[in-house]
Amino acid sequence: MKKFDGKTVIVTGGGGGIGGATCRRFGAEGARVAVFDINLQAAQAVADAITAAGGTAPPIRCAKTDPASLDEQALHHGDAHTQPELTAEQQAALQTEVAQLQALLASDDLKATHAFEVLKPQLLPLCDPARLNRLARHLDDFAFDLALKDLQTLANDLFATAG
Repeated sequence: MKKFDGKTVIVTGGGGGIGGATCRRFGAEGARVAVFDINLQAAQAVADAITAAGGTAPPIRCAKTDPASLDEQALHHGDAHTQPELTAEQQAALQTEVAQLQALLASDDLKATHAFEVLKPQLLPLCDPARLNRLARHLDDFAFDLALKDLQTLANDLFATAG
């Protein structure tokens, strides 16, 4: 068994020199390597080398200067996030806190950012980190409408699979 068997690794700039070498090394260690690069041709060349050596490596055109694009690609190509089991009491308490945050966001209340920071440690082990980061970024930009959509998606995913 290799060190990264069953894991997915995302490398931005994976079509370049250092990024390409990083991708090839992870591939040699058994990882599925998502080769992210703005230059799809370069990403394809690295992915082809990994595939030729017996690995799995999809080339992905993605600009690291576009956080939304990175988040979307990471959600699509990253490992599936596994959620721990919640007791009925934990789920009810979390649903109440998420509902309170949704109400703050719906009213464009600046307290939403603080409420999210308080709730985030509880959500981290339960939710996809890329989704939480996107929500945090929208809150930082005072884009409450986008943050509310992110939170609704996160809540739907969280509570549809819990309990």
